[in-house]
Amino acid sequence: ASALRALRISKNNTVKTVNAMMRDHEILELKTKAAEKSLEMAELTYEASKRQMELGLYSAENVLAAEEALNSARAAASSAENEEKDQKQTLIRMLGWRYDADPVIQKVPEPDLARIASYDPAADISKAIENNVTLYDTRMASSSSQGGAVAKARTIKDQENEVRTSLDLLYKDVLQKQAAYEAAKTKFAADGADKAAADRKNALGMMSRQEYLTAESAYLAAEAEFTEASLALTGAMEEYEWAVKGMMELASGAQSQDQGQGAM
Repeated sequence: ASALRALRISKNNTVKTVNAMMRDHEILELKTKAAEKSLEMAELTYEASKRQMELGLYSAENVLAAEEALNSARAAASSAENEEKDQKQTLIRMLGWRYDADPVIQKVPEPDLARIASYDPAADISKAIENNVTLYDTRMASSSSQGGAVAKARTIKDQENEVRTSLDLLYKDVLQKQAAYEAAKTKFAADGADKAAADRKNALGMMSRQEYLTAESAYLAAEAEFTEASLALTGAMEEYEWAVKGMMELASGAQSQDQGQGAM
């Protein structure tokens, strides 16, 4: 039974880690896209500055500044791309793929707000206390290893109180991130309308390349803001749900979860 419990906990920890890495990967993808767009704008600015110098409108210092900005943007784009690739390799190896595999990593779904509506903190606290892996280990340990029956009872009480306090904070964090997500979603809808207008003007030749790149960059920034709010809410929901399932680390009297782990 203890071996089966250890396996289940190990599996749950792996799932938690992979879920977090999936969210991180999506953020890194957006950062790479933004860095590439900034590089494109820097290239355009540099070429324009050279033309302006040829016309006698820019000094060599202006061109040098544009070139330095281009080099900086090039380095930032390369760094973002490498960070994304490294993180993706780590992720796919954790999932059992070969190091040279290149699977498509889908986007993390938007958070399901109906799940939040189903949360019942009062009832969930009881489940979290019953399921907590550290509390289980404390209950199963001999009193002598805990410093006596009184000390063991005190440790159990402290850990139960920690679960109560932590779950309450996790629930409040979910509600805060839900409010931020809903605000970001409303704003992103407006940003999408602005981008659509820019697309129409660009198709009609009513925008310069510089103006359209600026509009694209603004949209990428808005997309990143919304995505980060979405992923933050998903992360908060998962933390709450894992805590209810018992996967909450405790500071008070915590024991190694590698010892005597059993069914949740």
